[in-house]
Amino acid sequence: MRLRLSTITALTCAGIAGFLLFQTSQNVQQAEDKLRVAHESLAKEEASLRVLETEWDYLNRPDRIEDLAQQHLKMQATMPNALVKDSRSITSPPPQVEKKAIPAVVRETPPVATTSVPMPPSISNNEHKQFDDLMNDLATQNPAAGGGQ
Repeated sequence: MRLRLSTITALTCAGIAGFLLFQTSQNVQQAEDKLRVAHESLAKEEASLRVLETEWDYLNRPDRIEDLAQQHLKMQATMPNALVKDSRSITSPPPQVEKKAIPAVVRETPPVATTSVPMPPSISNNEHKQFDDLMNDLATQNPAAGGGQ
């Protein structure tokens, strides 16, 4: 029984092809296992995220925040009679005086110049009257009724 070179070559190629097919099959199974674990982990994280979002929505209910603010901040609603009734009594802010800081360490470069904040435009008499009318309207409304609205 004599084997030809072509038979030995064919058997060798078949063996190598079988080995490569086996390796590829093993690699695919390992990749599928990793993918399955990743999907399970993702599903757990999504469930956890849904729970956290639900808790966040529950904790941020406006009525709960209002109760906590009243309890801890001791704040009360502003009554209309506590508001300024005449806009002329509101004074303009004093002009900004530019202060230069004295550096603690001597620098080789001069400090950068700062810019001052521009003053707001003056209020006209018409705007004073509109403000006064609004304040009078607010003062005459019943605060317990939600400001008349």
